[in-house]
Amino acid sequence: MNRIIHASLMNLRPSQIEHVVTRLIEIVKSRDLAQAKLHELSGLAQPTISNIFQRKIQPSRENLEALARALGFRLHDFLHDMPASNEKLWGYMATPLTGVVSDEVAERELHNLVRLVRRVAMSVDKALAIYWPGEYTHPVTNRDVKADTVYRMDRAQASARDFIVLFLAAPSYGVGQENEIASQVGRPAIRLIPSELSRMIKGSFLRAIDVPFSGNLRTGVTLDEADLAEAFKTVRIECYHQDALYQNMRRDDFGQRLRALVNQRCRDYAEFARDIGVNLSYIQAMFEEPLAVSNPGARLLQKMASVLRVTVSDLIGDSSDADPILEISKAEWWRWVRGTSGIDGSLATKLRDDWIDAFDHTRTAGSARSAITKQAMKVDDWQTLYDREKVWGKTTDASNPSLFS
Repeated sequence: MNRIIHASLMNLRPSQIEHVVTRLIEIVKSRDLAQAKLHELSGLAQPTISNIFQRKIQPSRENLEALARALGFRLHDFLHDMPASNEKLWGYMATPLTGVVSDEVAERELHNLVRLVRRVAMSVDKALAIYWPGEYTHPVTNRDVKADTVYRMDRAQASARDFIVLFLAAPSYGVGQENEIASQVGRPAIRLIPSELSRMIKGSFLRAIDVPFSGNLRTGVTLDEADLAEAFKTVRIECYHQDALYQNMRRDDFGQRLRALVNQRCRDYAEFARDIGVNLSYIQAMFEEPLAVSNPGARLLQKMASVLRVTVSDLIGDSSDADPILEISKAEWWRWVRGTSGIDGSLATKLRDDWIDAFDHTRTAGSARSAITKQAMKVDDWQTLYDREKVWGKTTDASNPSLFS
């Protein structure tokens, strides 16, 4: 594929930008995150964040990536039809923050360990980055952050990051929740393990690479850096493998679908929470957070589907929303650009984006299918559209259906 094509794919359509900004605002509000904390997490200036959220400026792709990363996501988590970016792979490092970290010596050794893990990760691949909650939601240095905000933030980081690193400092070390969160979402994992482990951790379902260490936070932690580097190499391969395997699962409409069903079929949210046996705050999280974060279990999904009188497949959106005409047309566009030399990448991408916008317009408007939506675009159709645009400069929008006949 042309390098021009690759560069042009970095641009986002206005509808995509609006969707991402809307979702970011929803998640920030649901977690009760102050803009000062979002600035700390993202590195963006507070006035920039404020102007983006008030729609006073159009954010750059880099702005959106920074804000998504601050909340524990990558940009393509909100745009399921966008190819995954290989620029960074973000991991979450879970460690005890209190308890065994009881004094300045232990605190200093913990910081040294985090730095070592980051250094080894970077030595394997500069694209490997590590988020550590001790820098953002520490119970002592960040005691102003509310408990439900901490839980939402740390759950999101542990479940939606690309991989997880668990430091098992001692029995009852405080990372059991992260171990189970990673198990439930199937995240690639590295565990730094002592000589003695609890039976719960030994019997865990988590598929992890275990790297032994000796010592403790009082005497110093020692591990084989070569073993840790090999673990990161394996995790990196696993991350790219899962991105390629499951990119079609990056849908971001579960919460919207669930809220609509509950509004239509239940008296109120509290009753729905009681019927399925969960806290009301979990219902709100399922409405507001991406599915990778709320991640209800199979049994809970069955309960919800039963109460709402739908199938589990309908509930999670696997049955109907993926329009085959749209999916085939996008696949054929990729076949066309990869198999055609000498085309203008910017124009080819504009044709695709305009066609998708027109397709979405006819679907969301609820209008009868026009020529644009009757059948999938094939390679020859994309070439014909391209040739017409080159000769006549016609535009591909919903008001010009003759272009697609």
